[in-house]
Amino acid sequence: HRDLHSFPTRRSSDLTFHFDRAMKNDPENAMAYFHFGNMQYSYHNDINKASEFFLHAFNLLKEREDVVPAELYYNLSNSLYTLGDQEKALEFLAELRASSTFRIRPAIEYLLGLIYYKVGFLEESKEKMNNVLEYYQDEINDYLRTPNPLSIRQNKVFYFNAIVQNNLGCVYNALAIRQNKNEYFDISRIHFYKSLELGTRYSNKNILSLAKVNQIGRASCRERV
Repeated sequence: HRDLHSFPTRRSSDLTFHFDRAMKNDPENAMAYFHFGNMQYSYHNDINKASEFFLHAFNLLKEREDVVPAELYYNLSNSLYTLGDQEKALEFLAELRASSTFRIRPAIEYLLGLIYYKVGFLEESKEKMNNVLEYYQDEINDYLRTPNPLSIRQNKVFYFNAIVQNNLGCVYNALAIRQNKNEYFDISRIHFYKSLELGTRYSNKNILSLAKVNQIGRASCRERV
């Protein structure tokens, strides 16, 4: 739903009008609330309103005992995380992962890693971040063997994994401080270097700057969301 950023103001107004009509004509239409929540989140950056629409869509589907899409679980949890309600976000993600049809998705593992880091569950955060890196490892190796700077997919993978490497470095940095283990500082620096490497390939100045700062300042490590 991120492509809504590119919509001009008039297009946004048209969408709002049609979503509003759809919800008034069919107030039980859960997916209308879901997609309107996506619009509030991505285009208007109104996280509070987005979370309300996501939750309403979620409750409608639950009341009818319909299947809740993984994307709705994710967007609802992500909005709650952004608003600072990590406990509730974890609750929804735990319910999603308990489903018999659940399969590993890097975005969900990454969000769990961020939440666990925020609440101080560092070992769990480390596990989830590593799950993301493992998911992409073969694909990254292919890109490194035969790089294509014009590939949108390649650049997205490099960018995302640079962020994950940086944040995993922050997790190890926090573990080093908590457990007083200097070897974890060494591991954290390795992940910052890997973030720099991937950031260089993507030429992303924000990631490069963040990884460089984190290499220098151990006690005040900064993660990237």
